[in-house]
Amino acid sequence: MTLSRETQPLKALYIIYFTLKLPFVLLSLIIYYTIPSLRPIREWTIRTSVATYIIRIFFNLVSVIGLSSLRPLTAEKAKERFAYIEPGEDELYSGVLSPAAIKPVPLKGLWDADQGGPVTIDKSKVLLLFPGGAFVFAFDPYEGSSIVSDLVRRVPGARVFLAQYRLATSPAGRFPAAIQDALTFYNYILNLGIDPKDIIFLGDSAGGNVAVGLLRYLEESQKLPLPGGVLAYSPWIHVTNDAKSQYGDSPKLRTDCINYPVLQTGYDKYIPEGGMTPEVAPYFSPMTHPFKTSVPVYIQSGEAEVFYDENKQFAEAMEGIEGNKVKFHTIKNAPHDLILSHRMVGLTAEATDSVEDAIAFVSKDVD
Repeated sequence: MTLSRETQPLKALYIIYFTLKLPFVLLSLIIYYTIPSLRPIREWTIRTSVATYIIRIFFNLVSVIGLSSLRPLTAEKAKERFAYIEPGEDELYSGVLSPAAIKPVPLKGLWDADQGGPVTIDKSKVLLLFPGGAFVFAFDPYEGSSIVSDLVRRVPGARVFLAQYRLATSPAGRFPAAIQDALTFYNYILNLGIDPKDIIFLGDSAGGNVAVGLLRYLEESQKLPLPGGVLAYSPWIHVTNDAKSQYGDSPKLRTDCINYPVLQTGYDKYIPEGGMTPEVAPYFSPMTHPFKTSVPVYIQSGEAEVFYDENKQFAEAMEGIEGNKVKFHTIKNAPHDLILSHRMVGLTAEATDSVEDAIAFVSKDVD
């Protein structure tokens, strides 16, 4: 069944079709994956096998109907956790972040649920979370921040701030809107009085791309002090104009929850009107554009995900630059983006170990 994203009247019918079909798909998969040799990876549990498949067909739904968000972020719902953030001064956004067509805008953010309310300056760490979603989808903001909070409970005093940048579902969300917004969020956290060394960028999937892009901008522009570290989980750092040829024949499509149609949609929506210029390329698709940084960078990728080889290549290229502190962490047989999917796929222990390893890595030169 194939529908265009522009076929608006049929969206509801497709969602109904998807919802009605899902229980039968689940039952069939549970029975099928009872036999270990039929699982995408023999060592996987039934839960991991089924959940990876379900996430993959959900991404297909996103790409087919153009779904952009499950639930909007509102002050009424978030209450004291809600933050309304004005952009910084015009001069903060220079170079690649200052195109005529894309301007900084006011933003909404969300503090994690563990302690309630805005952060106070006596907290030791703030994890500035740039969520994934292929630049075109925002996951549930209330659930999203709490999932990450679960993973960082053992970090003394840590708070998570969900920094949902603009989506590329409208022309105003095209590149460099996401990195502009990331800079606005970082400026907001700094203005609370938090020591920059106590701020860690955490980005998953497309959010990992944004985190890396913001770090590059800070290094090159010197507009703001540098953060204490960057954690990039399953970052989408090789963003090209033909996802099908890039990933369509990958054997890891069977073992991953990502699919190439949603990546193609993300590219098509996020690419700036002027295309992939030499100025844009290092920020838009950083894999072949490593850069020098004094900030520790931790990159995690699962062996079973389609981004694995590219993430490893980028990490090695970054590590090869003298003075850089880079660590690449592999999770055996893991699919894409455990920051978001660990509960569903049953790999919470592996995700937690990785986060603790990451925090230790970026903190060892600060403490």
